[in-house]
Amino acid sequence: MILGRRCYVGPSAVVRLDEKPDPEPLIIGDETNIQDGAVVHSTSQRIGSRVIVAHQSILHGATVEDDVTIYIQAVADGGGTVLGRGSFLHQGCYVGKGIRLAPGRYVAPGRRILTQAEADALPDIPEALLKVRAHVAEPNAGHVDCHRRASALILG
Repeated sequence: MILGRRCYVGPSAVVRLDEKPDPEPLIIGDETNIQDGAVVHSTSQRIGSRVIVAHQSILHGATVEDDVTIYIQAVADGGGTVLGRGSFLHQGCYVGKGIRLAPGRYVAPGRRILTQAEADALPDIPEALLKVRAHVAEPNAGHVDCHRRASALILG
């Protein structure tokens, strides 16, 4: 696994690579944060930069492009699933196997996307949620800086 610059993996987050079909590493992009209790069971090659994988969310082999938000308890299944750049999976939603979300699409809380037709009909992200994303992303990238300063103090 290769972690990008200012990437944060929170306590009790799980990142598993045991079902990857080849020996290539999982690359997690710059300033991506995988929050406490999230599960990444990866068979994909890459999770993009500035991605938010929030508390108790699950990425089960999905490919994730840059600037995606996977909010609390959202699930993205594998089998060819692609979360397009800047998409937003809201709380408790599910994106099924083989679904390809276009860039900037929004999946509402609790919604289940099981067909490509449902995915193609999704709306753009509401403007207010872009502010939520910004509010979450920077503090989590800042955790890395904080941990580095604390480690320097402890290790001397």
